[in-house]
Amino acid sequence: MSEIFFAYPSGRSGIALLLLRASIVAWLVTTPIPTAFGDRITIASTIITVALSIGFGTRIATGAVALGLLAIRIAGQSSAQTLAVPALDSLALALIGPGAYSVDALIYGRRTVCLRQ
Repeated sequence: MSEIFFAYPSGRSGIALLLLRASIVAWLVTTPIPTAFGDRITIASTIITVALSIGFGTRIATGAVALGLLAIRIAGQSSAQTLAVPALDSLALALIGPGAYSVDALIYGRRTVCLRQ
């Protein structure tokens, strides 16, 4: 028996991943960046937000979000409870990938992998 899975799932799974990306983007847009980090972080946050919006470099972008959340927590600018949900969303998206409705899927293509026993 072989199992089939897609590198960039479509259908309901793809829509779920699109919504997961949208939730992280919404959090990034609505949460003010602490002033202690300066203008460079604002520019980096904007680039990451755009990349996640279109699904470009999703795993790298979500890794950057997770590192940014860690930096905010270490600097004492926010509580762990405030950062828990976006951190878990970022981790989940980094592990799963962007889905079929992303620029990554257009660039790298959808592949089907068949595992044989």
